[in-house]
Amino acid sequence: MIPFDKGLDFLDFIKNFHHKLSEFYNNLSNESDKEKIKIILSYVAEHELKMAKAIQDYEEDVSPKISETWFQFVDTNQAVECLSLLTDSKFKSIDEIIESVVKLDECLICIYGRLSAYAPTDDVRTVFENLQELETGELKKLVHNIHRFETI
Repeated sequence: MIPFDKGLDFLDFIKNFHHKLSEFYNNLSNESDKEKIKIILSYVAEHELKMAKAIQDYEEDVSPKISETWFQFVDTNQAVECLSLLTDSKFKSIDEIIESVVKLDECLICIYGRLSAYAPTDDVRTVFENLQELETGELKKLVHNIHRFETI
């Protein structure tokens, strides 16, 4: 458990989480010998970069009142554990890619849920609920688009 962190610290953590995911999927794409897997992994890596950029933009637009809000006891260990599972293993199927994408994004969705549950004000709660909805919606779109690649 982290005793205290500011809202901005969590946004930075999530932005960096997306960057690490992008690097992970990009590295696997470069190493893959299956063209379809390579394309999908590159697509997922690009998607993760776009999500990191969205968080960066959000950071710039969020009011100091929200970014400077202190949170007590929001556990990010699950997300850190998820990141520790990133290994250079090769995906053998599209289903394995989807499983990985869902598991890792669910870590972020869970963090947003915790942040909104522990938010000290309604304004701060709304910010993290909106980010949770964004992450959930983007995950659905990503999985849908990966399934579309399967038919190619």
